Amino acid sequence: MSSDFWLDLYEKYPEIFKVVKYGGKTGLKIITSKFQEKFSQIKEYFKDKKLENLIPLLNSSETKKYLDLININYSTKNKLVKKYIGNDDWTLYMLGKKAKKEKLDLNMEEVIKIKQEAINLRGQRGRIIVNFELQSYFDELIIPLLQYQIKNLKSDSKVIKWFNEFINQIVEFFPMAFWVKNSTTSFEIQKQLIRRCVSYNFKNVNIHTIGKTNIGKIESVLKSLAEDENFPDFNYDIKEDIKGIDVVTFQITLK
Repeated sequence: MSSDFWLDLYEKYPEIFKVVKYGGKTGLKIITSKFQEKFSQIKEYFKDKKLENLIPLLNSSETKKYLDLININYSTKNKLVKKYIGNDDWTLYMLGKKAKKEKLDLNMEEVIKIKQEAINLRGQRGRIIVNFELQSYFDELIIPLLQYQIKNLKSDSKVIKWFNEFINQIVEFFPMAFWVKNSTTSFEIQKQLIRRCVSYNFKNVNIHTIGKTNIGKIESVLKSLAEDENFPDFNYDIKEDIKGIDVVTFQITLK
């Protein structure tokens, strides 16, 4: 973006900036909340100016997405995650937040792009951590466990060690759930269920998927397991995560 733009913005709206020091240098940082308050005025002010690259900043929908993502940092829960998680995994967690917002807005193509970005960064670890956030496992399981360990372990260094080992463990094997992709075979679905419900005797398992083909694969495997004498008796429900576009969770409960 043109440096003239930033100079003009600072001269017109100095109240939206603060002076910061880093690495022995002094610079300016935008105060997100004040930028948001002044956004309509800023957009109007620059409407007829011929500075470069204003559209990405002054497009209201894109700017709102950007600001929403930045504001994630300020929640109490996310401050905790940021404090104790590794830097690479924090990036993936933030991508998960972005993907979840797009999912709520029914922008599934964008969700797929974000997942691919996570895979490009960290391979399957990226995909899995984004999936944890997409399905609310951070809010429902991971962060509550982190809060408990902060009280229990007391030392930040011990919490950091525990938390990153825990993340590594559940990336390797997450007993509560797994995700079925187009490339996931029926045999792999069956194997994942046997591992959780037989080997580990886990009573509740979720299977997350998208698309009629994958839903059909899962239903076929569940029908086969229901007739298998060596597999525990179970019930299951199908929960629509997003109505109308076949984004579902199979909730399996052993009897």
